Amino acid sequence: MVTVAMISMIMVIGSALIIMRALNTSSQTVSDREWERAFSVAEAGIDDFVYEISRGGTFSEVADSTPLTTKSEILQAASDLVGSNPGILMAAPTGEAVTFKVDGSDVVYSVGYTPDYWDQNRKARVVVTEYEVIETPPVITNWVAEYALLSGGNIAVQGSSSIVGDGGNVHANGSLDADWTSIEGCGEESVSSGYNAGPGCPVSPREPLAIPLVNPLKVYEYSWFDMCPDGFAHYGPAHPNTDKANTTGTPCAGPVVTPADGGNQGMKRTSDGWSNSVKETPEGVYFVIGDFDGIVGFNGNRRPVSIITASTDFSLDCSSEGGTIWLSAQSSTIGHPSMGGITLVAGSDVIFRGGAQVDGLILAHEQIDIRGSGSSITGGMAAEDACDSPGGLNVATTELSGDAQITWVGAINTPFDATPPKESGLQVVILNQREV
Repeated sequence: MVTVAMISMIMVIGSALIIMRALNTSSQTVSDREWERAFSVAEAGIDDFVYEISRGGTFSEVADSTPLTTKSEILQAASDLVGSNPGILMAAPTGEAVTFKVDGSDVVYSVGYTPDYWDQNRKARVVVTEYEVIETPPVITNWVAEYALLSGGNIAVQGSSSIVGDGGNVHANGSLDADWTSIEGCGEESVSSGYNAGPGCPVSPREPLAIPLVNPLKVYEYSWFDMCPDGFAHYGPAHPNTDKANTTGTPCAGPVVTPADGGNQGMKRTSDGWSNSVKETPEGVYFVIGDFDGIVGFNGNRRPVSIITASTDFSLDCSSEGGTIWLSAQSSTIGHPSMGGITLVAGSDVIFRGGAQVDGLILAHEQIDIRGSGSSITGGMAAEDACDSPGGLNVATTELSGDAQITWVGAINTPFDATPPKESGLQVVILNQREV
């Protein structure tokens, strides 16, 4: 009996020891897990710091120019900050972090707490990071036409006008006045006027889209003929007669086009710019200083002609004169192939006087007004809507009226800068990181 009792006692004591050891091991495991989590939380604080600084934000600073070197100093500084502003605590999935820097230094301190700052049994780990901030310039990207009709301002689609073609979407950074049934794709606007986009389309308001900075000089390099204020056509930089092509980069600085190369190409100088009544418009890219008023091609005989107009002083501000394209009824053009799908570029407005057929992309620094019967655009249109200059149409809206139709055929790359450019940035470079 004594032996049995002793064996039973030994077994009970052994079991108790095993249980106690298991409990201690479990407690240690939990403690180790909390310790590792505290480090992860501190690193998350550094990540948050990098994100905020890179987007131009600020962080809490300790008003002391002396770097903190010991863990106790850093923990005390963190506690002081929380005491004056509990909102400084950053919540993380497994704890809370306090991230701060000493005034005037390039060192950031992050303290990670688990399970949270307020827990009496919290674990705290400190990560110190030395960093450098590098300013990056704005990223200028070429604008790509991805909408059948886009405006930096307002758009109106009136009468029986329509936008057709797969993906033929419309976007106004201002307001859109259109019946959704006139748009085969989707209509969008960036103001909260409650535009009804129709079934299957996103609800407005939408974020404003990047628009092209329509600067005629950006495509001057494609000019065959510079139509100049002196009343003569001058050789442009891209003229096939390479011996006479303008190599200066300055409009109208090349030689006058000889009669053998067509002289003024049938165009006439006016008080506002240049006019054209020649239905068989000679092939080429025309860089017109002032307004262009006339016909390009005729009644379905689509000519490989692109027209670029610039204000008389080449300025893009609202005080400029000239740069409007007035396209006559029954005009017909496919654009010049060297322009990569761009047919009309106006330093001011583009205005259709009546039915005209244009294949390609139409771009205006200001607004576009397509009016009359039978107008059709196989391609797309984009109006920067930068201003409304005295020489322009003096309207605030890009508009389709009558029975004008845009047939979208797909994206078109352009050499124009997208505006606004992608934001300038601050790149945070980590130089050194360590745990205290």
